[in-house]
Amino acid sequence: MVAWRFIIPEKDAPSFLNPRNVTAFVGPRAHIVAYPLRDAGAFNVVALSSGANPGETWAADCNPTHRNEMTTQFAGWHRDIRTLLSYAPKPTWWPLFGVSDGRWTDGQDKVLIGDAAHAMTPFAAQGAAMAIEDAYELAGVASANVDLADALAFFERSRQARVARVRSRGAFNKFAYHARGPVRVARDMVLRLRKPESVAADLDWLYGYKAPG
Repeated sequence: MVAWRFIIPEKDAPSFLNPRNVTAFVGPRAHIVAYPLRDAGAFNVVALSSGANPGETWAADCNPTHRNEMTTQFAGWHRDIRTLLSYAPKPTWWPLFGVSDGRWTDGQDKVLIGDAAHAMTPFAAQGAAMAIEDAYELAGVASANVDLADALAFFERSRQARVARVRSRGAFNKFAYHARGPVRVARDMVLRLRKPESVAADLDWLYGYKAPG
């Protein structure tokens, strides 16, 4: 999976981007998310799809090859979407990586947090928040009057359960966003029938998380 990211000034943005809300467009094997940057008077636009193996890089200027790949991936989308992507001023090109399950601590006094410990695809809009949660909960256990190795082991066990649930949600979102055929029809029907408040309530465990401390 790769992502193309760019910022477009609100004055130049198409009318279908709402300056008060996150806007998402979903389609076979790809999706686009746009959200307002209020202080900048602009929108951040992220287009995500499958892509070529980038090698050892995590972000790069979008060269002609990368732009052509974006054009190809979204070739069947609505004309207005294609126009938005073709406008993209100075986009960056980001490969998306995940980390398999493993140990986060050395059993003594070292620990990994954030993407170093549990990088996952950002399909639940949770990436930076997971690192912040890690830091907060790690501070809590490390400041307790217990052996540091035991504290780190407890941190690892407790956070892994949370991380596993969030990773599972991201995988489900990818499946739903990129659906085709009958699954796409069922997804659209569910979204059409459910109230936005109901959908938001289902995600309170993710976005309304209260870290222990």
